[in-house]
This record gives sequence, C-alpha cells and structure tokens, in this order.
Amino acid sequence: MSHDQQGETLTAERASGPVIGIVPMTHGTLETGDLERSRDVYETVFGLRVVRGSKVSLFTAGRDSTGIACVFAGKAVHAQGRENAWVLLVDSAEEVRAKHARAEEAKSRGDLTIVEAIETAEPVESFTARDFDGNWWEVRYQPRDYFQTLFARGDVA
Repeated sequence: MSHDQQGETLTAERASGPVIGIVPMTHGTLETGDLERSRDVYETVFGLRVVRGSKVSLFTAGRDSTGIACVFAGKAVHAQGRENAWVLLVDSAEEVRAKHARAEEAKSRGDLTIVEAIETAEPVESFTARDFDGNWWEVRYQPRDYFQTLFARGDVA
C-alpha cells in the first residue's frame, strides 16, 4: 500500500468515528517486587487508598475513582522511564513545595530512590520521584481547568 493510500485509509477511518469511543478511563497498571512494601509506600508516602485485590495485586486510588492496579512481578519488575510517571495532583504550588520536603525524608528512609528538583512551567509546578520498584510519580499543581484550556486552545503548531 502506498503512502497516499495509507493516508486515505486513515482519513476514512477517522471520518467513521473512533472504534471504542470516549469511555471513562478507570486505571492503569504497574509492577512491584514486594506487595506489602508497596502498600506501605503508597499509603504512607503518597497517601493513596489501597486494597488487596488478589493474592498477586493491590488496587490504589487517590481522592477520585481513577486507580492503579499494582501487580506482583517478583524479580522480573521492569523499572519504568520517567516519562511513564503517575501524576498526583495537589491543591497549590505551596503544597508541592511542602510535599517535596517530605519526599526527601522518604528518600532518606529508602522508600524513594530519586527525588528531583521542583520544576515550574507556568501555571504548573511539580516534582518527580522514583519509588523503590522503579516507578515514577509526579506531584503536581495545575489549575483545575488545565486540560480543558489545552483542548480549547488546540494543537500547538
């Protein structure tokens, strides 16, 4: 199939609408080598709600219903890249700074292995940390309408 034919096929598929459509996103998945230690870190460091889902999994959630399935992988845990961070929203830039200081304490205990410097890109302020399993977490303040504003603006040229 030529490049032009591929483009025509994609255009026709888009015109017919999405295959799945807009549905709620409920959760993602990460790996752990130690379910009990993960539960402790998720509860005491990140403040997440945690429930044991099965012998090999935990389910975590913040204040809303979006969650993470944490699946036991033993020694086969794959450390994630920083670009795969789970984002935890806080209510203010001041809270980002306070959480950053607490994250440094968690790093000294070994719960976190990396705590990066706070970054500011108006109107967002955040920092990223890596847990003992190699999962990345971003603690972030952004205005409540941040994503609505991005979609209203449209693509950046």
